[in-house]
Amino acid sequence: MFELETYLIAHWKISASESKVISSYFEIEKFKAGDHYWVAGQKSLKIGLVADGILKTSVSTPADNDTAPFFTNKNHWVGNLAGFESQTSQGLVICAITDCRVANLSFSAFQKLNQQHGFFKERWAFFKRHFNAISDHSFKYDHENLRHRYEDFIRHEPDLAIELSTEDIAAYLRMPHKKLLQILFEMVLFS
Repeated sequence: MFELETYLIAHWKISASESKVISSYFEIEKFKAGDHYWVAGQKSLKIGLVADGILKTSVSTPADNDTAPFFTNKNHWVGNLAGFESQTSQGLVICAITDCRVANLSFSAFQKLNQQHGFFKERWAFFKRHFNAISDHSFKYDHENLRHRYEDFIRHEPDLAIELSTEDIAAYLRMPHKKLLQILFEMVLFS
C-alpha cells in the first residue's frame, strides 16, 4: 500500500513484518477537491495518513464560532485521535482542497489490531505520542509583521504555498486577504 509500510518502519520504528501487518488494516480512500473527509458532529470512525493531496481542517471555536483552518498534506495524519479512541463526535470539518488519497484506519480495524496482535498496543502508545506531537496545529506564524509571517510560511511550507489559494493562505496565516494580496504585489514589484 503506497509508502505506508515504509512510513511505519521509519516513523514508528517497527520491523518490516509488523509494518506489513499494521498496514494491511488500512484502506485507501480517494477524495476529489471539495469532498468532505469529515463533517462536524460526526463520530470519529477513522484516522488517516495522507498519501497525496491536501486537506483543510477547520475547528469551530465555541467562543466566537469562528474557524481557524490548518492544512494536512502528504505523510501527515488527519483526524482527531482523542475522538477516535473515545468514539465521540468532534467539531471538525475536514475537506479536500485538492484531489487526494488517504490511507484510513477504521475504528473496527483498530479494535481488531488490538485484539489480534499483542505487539500493537505498545506500537499504538508510541504512535499516540508521535501523533500528538505532529498534530499540534497551534499557530506557528505569529510575527506581528505580516510580510515576515508570509515569508516564514513560504520558506517552511513551500508545497502548501504553491497549492493553496490566496484566500486559504490568508486564513491560515490569520491575516486579511487584501493584506496578503498587497504583500504579494509588493514582493513582485520590489524584488
